Amino acid sequence: PTSVWVPHRSGSLLKVKPHRDAEGTVVGIISGQGKYLGMMGSLRIRWGDVFFQLSGFTDEERMLVDRDGWARKNAGMLCPPWVESKFAIGSQVRFRFREVTNEGLPKEARYWR
Repeated sequence: PTSVWVPHRSGSLLKVKPHRDAEGTVVGIISGQGKYLGMMGSLRIRWGDVFFQLSGFTDEERMLVDRDGWARKNAGMLCPPWVESKFAIGSQVRFRFREVTNEGLPKEARYWR
């Protein structure tokens, strides 16, 4: 509290970014691209009246049950119902975010274990 602002890094100051948390409903699974090809890339979440994509998962959480390789063939697409993940459609997930945009979307949203 007694530190004075300086225009460079300082060991006596700490930047604080407060966050909020909320729960949303999983409405879809987006297949991964690049490093996550054949895995879950993100979840499509409904939070109140808005929809957004949520990420921030571990590789283990990204694993899919995809018997015919659909996710590998269709990178970045909304997965059909037979492609399953740890996160079932209709389930609730908790996420953290910094603030809400003017459009009502959570800014910097990440899955919170």
